[in-house]
Amino acid sequence: APSESDESSEAGGSESVAATLGGPEDTTGGSGRLVAIGSSVAGVALFAVTRLLGSGVGLEDLAANAMPLDEALRNSSPTVIEFYADWCEVCRELAPTIYKVENNYKDKVNFVMLNIDNSKWADEVSQYSVDGIPQFVFLDSKGAEKATVVG
Repeated sequence: APSESDESSEAGGSESVAATLGGPEDTTGGSGRLVAIGSSVAGVALFAVTRLLGSGVGLEDLAANAMPLDEALRNSSPTVIEFYADWCEVCRELAPTIYKVENNYKDKVNFVMLNIDNSKWADEVSQYSVDGIPQFVFLDSKGAEKATVVG
């Protein structure tokens, strides 16, 4: 037979879950629960707005406007090659910043985007030892590798 406290709990008795588990009682009259729910809703809304609206610049935009690699290697300007993938979240998050940098230096530096998922770039992935993305390779005006940054 159920004990008196079991019947009390099942019937919505006065003993709270917090008290049953040994935690502190909610003395805020339920406002703590409202704050938690409000915070969760605000967090989901902020995530949705930044993901859906973003800055308007995405990887697709950068890739569409990027200079072809062969042209960049021929024109005697320093070059930045970004190895990326469409599924790379960090690559997507960096896109607005990369866009700003490109706009500031587009007259002085070539910007090339190579998607590692495109087998066309397998030789370059190997040549520049791409082992993480995004990976940025900095070439001097003669095409010599000067630095590499991953992430």
